[in-house]
Amino acid sequence: MDDDTSPVYARVWQMQGGDLDDPGFAETYCAEVVPRLNDLPGLVGLSVLLDRGRKALLGLSFWDSAEAREGSAVVVGRILGALLGLSSAELGGPWVYDVVHSGLRGVLAQPTQLGEADDLLVRVVTLEGGEIAEPSTVTVLTRHLSADVALLPGCVGTLLLRDADRSAVLAASFWSGARAAERAAALSEGSARSIVAATRSSSSEGTYRILVHQPIPGPVS
Repeated sequence: MDDDTSPVYARVWQMQGGDLDDPGFAETYCAEVVPRLNDLPGLVGLSVLLDRGRKALLGLSFWDSAEAREGSAVVVGRILGALLGLSSAELGGPWVYDVVHSGLRGVLAQPTQLGEADDLLVRVVTLEGGEIAEPSTVTVLTRHLSADVALLPGCVGTLLLRDADRSAVLAASFWSGARAAERAAALSEGSARSIVAATRSSSSEGTYRILVHQPIPGPVS
């Protein structure tokens, strides 16, 4: 990030399986999680993403300091524990990242509530191991997201998170409509394989719909 840009810290968690394909669960999750997160000091943004078909829910919260992020852990853990009991889902994470790049525009520059962004899709790629979190690699990934992916038709935002300790990055791209997201997936398939091979890392990916989104003040890059 630029020297005059305040750092942003992320906490990411995933719920998988159970009743996540139940439309009512999304409403319950957002009603329980979002207001409580907004009450916590230091929160500067959040996103709740759902792939109902794969029964996968991804939560991202963004904080103005590492201390605020850590201070939220107990409260968030209690909320998620209660929701896991209701849904029979399994919890992945939480994982901590630093925000390396955030470029959101259009509707993503404004808060969206449940049902307001149903036409937006988010492609999330997590890369782990090898040299994926090295500064030189992260620079290349940032340039790729901001200069290549962001210019593709239908792209309305890009995001890159880095966890140096765990040697992991999370790259997200936001798309207006399923056709744009599918086209982007096809175009990026070759570059993704090249990155994995060059860095000796492993990758996993998914496509989600936005349930709730509160943007990070930015841009961050």
